[in-house]
Amino acid sequence: MITYMRKHEDMVLKVLSRGRVSKPFLIRLVAYHEQQTGIFQHERLIHLLVTLAISLFLLLVFGFLLVRPGVLTAGLAILFFALETGYIIHYFKLENCIQRLYSLGNRIRKRAGLVAGNY
Repeated sequence: MITYMRKHEDMVLKVLSRGRVSKPFLIRLVAYHEQQTGIFQHERLIHLLVTLAISLFLLLVFGFLLVRPGVLTAGLAILFFALETGYIIHYFKLENCIQRLYSLGNRIRKRAGLVAGNY
């Protein structure tokens, strides 16, 4: 998904780097960009929910490990810790991409003359 987000970002930056682009095209680009951003936000929400679920399972397994220590429980705790680490890193990257897309959306709107101000 991050690769797809970066391809979308590169495409929009390429359009914005052109010298002269018609206003109707930019308005369609704004609509397309907002649609894509909505899809990316949904993906981010799903990853947040999965990250929180894995965190809950990690805490439960860790609590069980404190009550009933064992090799299998420790292995399960290590597995959930590794999963949680991976999900946090991935969610961090998704969040950063979404933040860049918000800024990019503002630049497109400004270029299309839909908003005033500095972005």
